[in-house]
Amino acid sequence: MPDFRLTVQDTFQIRGRGFVVTGNVESGELSVGQMIQFTSPDGLQHYETKVLGLEAFHQQLNRAEAGQNIGILIGGLTHDQIKAGMVVTSR
Repeated sequence: MPDFRLTVQDTFQIRGRGFVVTGNVESGELSVGQMIQFTSPDGLQHYETKVLGLEAFHQQLNRAEAGQNIGILIGGLTHDQIKAGMVVTSR
């Protein structure tokens, strides 16, 4: 199974929930509780955090897999750190 990979399409702050990044899962699988890393397109910025929740079309998920458009609820990072075009990989 290939490692998880997603390119960030958009970011949202959801009142009462936290910070969400969206995109299409390009490869692999991702589960709630898993550690992920965000890397800038130039490879100079790296941020690591934990997956707090997953959602697809307003449905809560425990696991996401290749081909799904998802939202990833994360903690410990801000809207200023995560931008469209960053690559998300599993740790």
